[in-house]
Amino acid sequence: MATKVFTDTNIIIDLLQQRPFDLDLVLNLVSLAENGSIDLYISESVITNALNITKLNTHIERLLSFSKVICINEDSIITALHSGFTDKEDAILYFGALNKKLDYFITRNPKDFTKHSLFQLPVVSIKQFFKLYLK
Repeated sequence: MATKVFTDTNIIIDLLQQRPFDLDLVLNLVSLAENGSIDLYISESVITNALNITKLNTHIERLLSFSKVICINEDSIITALHSGFTDKEDAILYFGALNKKLDYFITRNPKDFTKHSLFQLPVVSIKQFFKLYLK
């Protein structure tokens, strides 16, 4: 069974705009998703936020060819709103991914999640993910 990975908005924007933040690792992540070694998940809000920022419609379509979209349910949103997360958008994404029983939550800002993430869904940078994944 493939490792199930949720990617935060910042990772997707890095990919779409080819930003230099660990781009080689982001491209490796995409390659793993394309060949079925991992299941890459995003949410509807990741798509809409990335689209608003990048305006890269055709790139979004390509993103959908190797990723799976999760819909975040009401229970996850309510849990997020009552959580200790300062950034409620982060909380909603996190609890949505947790609800889907994913294996990792990859973000460029894992420190923003440190106080609130749970053992069941580790929050890691893309560098940390590859260190864990390649063990």
